[in-house]
Amino acid sequence: MWIAEGFISEEQAAAGVGLFELGERYFNELINRNMIQAQETLYEGYVDACSVHDMVLDLIHQLSSEENVVTVLNGDERQKLQGSISRRLALQCVEEHNVGQLANIAVEKVRSIFAGECDFCALCPRLPSLRVVQMVGCSVFNKDCIKDVSWNHLGSLLHLRYLRLESTNIYELPREVRYLRFLQTLDLWGSCIEELPEEVGLLTQLVCLRAGAWAIIVPAGLIGKLTSLQDLRISCSGEDAIIMQFVEELGLLKELRVLETRITVWSESIESALLESLGHLHNIQELHISDYPSSKDWVSSDAVWLSCRHLRLLRLDCFEFSTLPAWINSSLAPNISYLDVQVVVVKDQDMETLAKLPELSCLRLDSDDTESVVSIKIRTDKGVVYFRKLRFLKILGPSIWFDLRGSECNSSRVPSNNRIMPSLESLEFHVHVRSLKDENPHLGFDKLLGFQNLGRSSLRIVKAEVNCGGASIWDVEEAEAALEHAAAVHPKHPTLLTNRVESQYMISRYQEV
Repeated sequence: MWIAEGFISEEQAAAGVGLFELGERYFNELINRNMIQAQETLYEGYVDACSVHDMVLDLIHQLSSEENVVTVLNGDERQKLQGSISRRLALQCVEEHNVGQLANIAVEKVRSIFAGECDFCALCPRLPSLRVVQMVGCSVFNKDCIKDVSWNHLGSLLHLRYLRLESTNIYELPREVRYLRFLQTLDLWGSCIEELPEEVGLLTQLVCLRAGAWAIIVPAGLIGKLTSLQDLRISCSGEDAIIMQFVEELGLLKELRVLETRITVWSESIESALLESLGHLHNIQELHISDYPSSKDWVSSDAVWLSCRHLRLLRLDCFEFSTLPAWINSSLAPNISYLDVQVVVVKDQDMETLAKLPELSCLRLDSDDTESVVSIKIRTDKGVVYFRKLRFLKILGPSIWFDLRGSECNSSRVPSNNRIMPSLESLEFHVHVRSLKDENPHLGFDKLLGFQNLGRSSLRIVKAEVNCGGASIWDVEEAEAALEHAAAVHPKHPTLLTNRVESQYMISRYQEV
């Protein structure tokens, strides 16, 4: 939207810096200046939105009024508007009969219109120079209204750069969309549109396409025509032939920075095509692929090779790797902040590799291997801080052994400057009592499960699932007592949630320490 509004332009960008990268720099600068507050709405530990403090909001309102940045119509019939309004028009909770307030106002110069929670269905025909249209939470009452009124003038909006329709009961995108040759963003996320018209393939300047939180029908060959795409969020549905072509066309989108898709794969040929396409995405920064069959086979760690230099978010619910892929390391993937992968076998060496990722903030590992014991026993004799920025750790499947003996965080020389997970806020793991006891019979559970030296000033919550299968009641009680003791001696007294799982039934027990 900033780009469509003209706030970010080619003239402002330095050589080799794209408009999106420049916009992100502005975004981060506003955060650093405390003008906006970073928000993590979709993923823990990953900033994807922002909010403003009430005082900053008041300042924005004041400056907007003084500089005539935006005109707000809030649905109050008694509201008085000036004879000349700004180039940005915001409609908030306006019903159709109240749009008449604009009848005697010169609105021809309006460039951006933002409608929220409005009940009307006609885009104003007096706004031929629109560059930005956003309708969020707006509603109409029947499809005929949509077809006959709302889109009558869509084809005449030749200057439109940004079109967002969210939470509207719009079921069909008209073919007149083909006239929007300068359109850069088409955001249909949250709308009721079930199929993209073939004419979308003519919008060759699209850099952002978000089409349906649910599965949507994509005509064959459409995606491959949009080679300027940098942000693609779409859930493809249809027969195998359609899905195969969609997967193959992903490899043509060389400029992709963000890819979020949900694909159901029923054949090895589609899986192979997807692996090949992913290998061509050299500029990818955010990658989330989900919805493979639950009976999926694991793939070799070498079968998927991503270009990770720019990768910041990786969530692959579609693959289960045999081991941690070799390309996930601090030299090839230095910018990964959010990592969520499924691995058949998690090795001790894998944890040390992950610990060296300099930007890792959230780590989620899922494994079917419930018999193994993964040791986090990193030695920090070289003064290196491991898991430096890690705030959220979730490892499901194998037992975790926090063996911090010999590490600097367990040393009296550095009592307040621990070298492992100094920023940890949330910890979630499994405890298979019998496997853990058999693996280290000479150590008590207080030594195996102790996490009191992790996140000394930051840890807030610990979730532990205790698997009692095949273990004696004494070992189970000893393990639970060790968990409670570790939480009790922690300086911040984190909330401990334990879930006891037995072979034939489950007993849930929640308590705060």
